[in-house]
Amino acid sequence: MQGQHLQDQLVVALESARPRAGPLGGGSILPGSAARFANAGRGVILARMKDYELIAQQVSSLAEKIDVLTRRVDEVEKVNARLEAAALTTARALQEIAVHWDAVYEAMRRPEDRPEA
Repeated sequence: MQGQHLQDQLVVALESARPRAGPLGGGSILPGSAARFANAGRGVILARMKDYELIAQQVSSLAEKIDVLTRRVDEVEKVNARLEAAALTTARALQEIAVHWDAVYEAMRRPEDRPEA
């Protein structure tokens, strides 16, 4: 899914944002204030990555909900097709009944062919 792909990208980005050991075993190869600035930048990046991870989780959750809704719509469409078929059958039966009633009314309107006494 697309949400999982986004989460995988975020994990890779988070891994690449981790501080690496410098030549003296420290967390950065930059001296003094530059190292603090770089670490502060990493903090911002990590905060943004957490935001992206949260968004990715929400997108993944939405994708699951969309899948559920899609299945429900499919079920509704199947029921709707059956209802339409039943309505068509009912309409045909009513038309047949109407034809019979028309014949009854026509027979009632005809003069009787009985001999008069």
